[in-house]
Amino acid sequence: LNCAPVCVPFYVMHKVMAGMLDQYQHAGNRQALRVLLGMADWVVREVGALLARPGFGEAAWQQVLNTEWGGMNEVLYNLYAVTGNASHLRAGEWFNHFLWTA
Repeated sequence: LNCAPVCVPFYVMHKVMAGMLDQYQHAGNRQALRVLLGMADWVVREVGALLARPGFGEAAWQQVLNTEWGGMNEVLYNLYAVTGNASHLRAGEWFNHFLWTA
């Protein structure tokens, strides 16, 4: 995958997820909620696996967040407020960029 000069897939994912959450909250669209929950499950599974990978960990993830900051934590926190699912809260915390916010 060549993302030169910068690759920001979570920026795009945040926009789609936020739109799905808006569709559910403002229009009652349950299909949008199902899509959003599937996307959130993917984030929990894939980012969780990446953080657990030997030799990667939190320090390397914080480097990813030098480019991929903002948005994902917001939408995951907002989803947690709707679902009460602690995995959404935990995933939102993964996207906090401590190099800038600590």
